[in-house]
Amino acid sequence: MKEAPEDIQKKIKEYAKSLNKDQNINELPLITVITVVLNGAKTLEETIQSVINQTYPNVEYIIIDGGSTDGTLDIIKKYENYIDYWISERDKGIYDGMNKGVEIANGKWINFMNAGDIFSTKKVLKESLKIFTINDIAIIYSDMIVKFGDYGVLKRAYNISKINYFMPFQHQCSFTKSSIIKECKFDTNFKLASDYNLFLLQYQKGGKFYYLNRPIAEVSSGGISDSQRNLVRKEYYSIQKKNNVATFKNRMYYYHFQNLEYIKKIAKFILPIRKTLR
Repeated sequence: MKEAPEDIQKKIKEYAKSLNKDQNINELPLITVITVVLNGAKTLEETIQSVINQTYPNVEYIIIDGGSTDGTLDIIKKYENYIDYWISERDKGIYDGMNKGVEIANGKWINFMNAGDIFSTKKVLKESLKIFTINDIAIIYSDMIVKFGDYGVLKRAYNISKINYFMPFQHQCSFTKSSIIKECKFDTNFKLASDYNLFLLQYQKGGKFYYLNRPIAEVSSGGISDSQRNLVRKEYYSIQKKNNVATFKNRMYYYHFQNLEYIKKIAKFILPIRKTLR
């Protein structure tokens, strides 16, 4: 993974030297964390606790509920003294909900920690403070921990130059300047890859991406993106064509993975099902 440019590294070091440990909360950059949820009663509480237990003192927390009917609202109300704003109403999908959160956000930086996702540690925001103060940076991104039950596996982010082919990182593992995301918003025509569309646009505009060499979030395996990989790749390819980066290599990459998915389906159909002995 490439290190940050020398000019940014220099600014970070200078800020680290001048940082006052007794700094007033209002002098710290406000970080907005947005959680979008729909019928997430089983996972939302862990996410909320992950946000409100951050040691960084200047956090704005917003929850956008899509009209849950499973007890999600009871959990939100349980913690509403720790939540700056929440709403429950039907929406047009996850990116519509994320856009609603963006409109309300007051922070300098925005992170999306949706139901079921959690910050990797209680100190991750505080430990990122030096980066939050650098005006040149548009987007901060990192590795992530993928949870398989009680176990976690570190998944490295790809170099940002790979963004012409696929999403190098997960949106949960990123902070985006609010001024950028308020101007662009998420394109709700895409169901699963609108974050890729937004980040690709910023990359093409020359926005500076900073790789944070520590995982920001833990994300559960088996999410929507995992279960609907074909749709994700189709949307990736549509976004690449829309943004004029759909080269021959992009097409080959897309069809390669499409063929792999077909082979997997055929194999599952042909091969006998093995029963686990108990």
